[in-house]
Amino acid sequence: MRWSGQLQIHKTGRYQFQIASTDGSKLYIRDAFKPAKIALEVDNDGIHALRKAEGTLVVNSQKWNILIECFQDKGDKKSIEFLYMGAQTKFAMVPVPVRVMEASFANPFKSPEPPKPEKKTDKKEKKDDE
Repeated sequence: MRWSGQLQIHKTGRYQFQIASTDGSKLYIRDAFKPAKIALEVDNDGIHALRKAEGTLVVNSQKWNILIECFQDKGDKKSIEFLYMGAQTKFAMVPVPVRVMEASFANPFKSPEPPKPEKKTDKKEKKDDE
C-alpha cells in the first residue's frame, strides 16, 4: 500500500519526521522542486509490533512530497501513523492529517530503487591453458 501527498512547511528549520507502524513501512520525503532527489528516507521495515522510526531534516518553507510505503502481515492489529515536529508545530510531535494523503496501489511518483549489490570481482587471475 502507498500513500502520497504534500506537506506545506511554513517555517524554515530542523524538523523531525516519524513513522509508526505495525509491520513494514518506509517514508520518503522529497523537495517538491527537486522530485528526483530523496531528501530523507526513514526505514521501519520488517515484521514487527508497533514500532517507531524517525529522521531529521532541515527544511525550507515550501511544499514537500511525501511517499509512505507499507505492508501488513497477518494479525488483527494493523496501524500506521505519520508524524512530524518542528517550528511549525511549536516543537510538539503531531500527526499529519489523513486528508492530505492519498492512498493508492499505484506508484504516484517513482519509488527509489533499492541499492544494487556490488559485483564481486574474482581476485584470482585465470591462467591460460598451460
